[in-house]
Amino acid sequence: MKQDVRPERPDNEDAPKLSDGVWELAEKCWVKDPKSRPTAGAICDTLSHLLDTTIVAQPTPILPTPSQEGPSQMLIVSNLQLKGHTDTIACSTFSPDGKHIASGAEDRTIRIWDAQTGSPVLEPLKMHTKTILCIAYSPDGSQIASGDQAFIIMLWDATSGQVVARPFKGHTGSVFSVSFSPDGRQIASGAHDQTIRICDIQTGASVVLNGHTDQVHSVIFTADGKRIISGSLDMTVRIWDINLRRLVHAPLTDSGGIHFVGLSPDEKMVVAGGWNGSMCTWNIETGTLVSQPSQQHAEGSTAVKFVAKSTFSAVSPDGNWVVKNAAKDDKGTPVEVWNTNTGKLVATFPTDSHLIQSVTFSPDSKCILFSTDLTVHVHPIGQ
Repeated sequence: MKQDVRPERPDNEDAPKLSDGVWELAEKCWVKDPKSRPTAGAICDTLSHLLDTTIVAQPTPILPTPSQEGPSQMLIVSNLQLKGHTDTIACSTFSPDGKHIASGAEDRTIRIWDAQTGSPVLEPLKMHTKTILCIAYSPDGSQIASGDQAFIIMLWDATSGQVVARPFKGHTGSVFSVSFSPDGRQIASGAHDQTIRICDIQTGASVVLNGHTDQVHSVIFTADGKRIISGSLDMTVRIWDINLRRLVHAPLTDSGGIHFVGLSPDEKMVVAGGWNGSMCTWNIETGTLVSQPSQQHAEGSTAVKFVAKSTFSAVSPDGNWVVKNAAKDDKGTPVEVWNTNTGKLVATFPTDSHLIQSVTFSPDSKCILFSTDLTVHVHPIGQ
């Protein structure tokens, strides 16, 4: 072998089992500058992940017995299992372009994965001092915001993994939800302290919205950046005028705690998800209830803009699917995906008796992402 010349990748005949992930790792180890080579720990993490990752190309159909309710066929599909965290994963989400997945855990690290191969993209991001409870990409995918159990919000460069701003402080309880403004200049957060905070990324200045009477689990901006939609365990969805720091109209009341809020593509409706996967839809201007809590809705009534975060319930961006998640103390219940137009169960994914921590969808609505203990699962949804 010539000095400073890396060998070409062997063909399939010479190395039929050589995966893209192994070859990428080899290339990183061959770089000329020793400081640019991965550490021994990073190499071990990558090799461990490559050994643990399971990819099954074809779904296995399972026919329910005549006594079972639901459609004539349910699909159990295996695709990617992302392993590397050393403690329970609390949140995971797709990047806006669907190419990457970010996850946060009780091990106080954030990991970034290639959504196609499942390979780690960066070494673990380490700055948090307690469990990371929520994570979100900026609209352009260049930054990642994360909130933790120590009441802190961190901002990261999604490409380098470097912290790009001072920690954002102010909450007095665990941060459950973070969301970027459409221009990427502000971060909204909802927390256990029942408040919503809007922080300016450049200056660190913040605005506080008070009104919820229980934990705030979901916050999003409208497209013009002038309003915020929030959902809380107080069983209400609230629409706020940021400049006036007050509600646009009376709180929208549901029959259970709210874990997910989204906006329809035309921003005329608010979609909210409860603990058991049921969905309600309201007219954003009048506050009128458009559809009742149910898995069955009129076509398009549950379609939402892509919300790059995960909660305990989710609706697909195209509005066709809703996840019915088990209660937190109900282990062993599979993740269920329901068709919102028919109200029927269309897919179920086993969890090997592990507790479901979070669920969300890919931007194109074709994949579901959920976490169980130490694993992030990626599954295509049967059409």
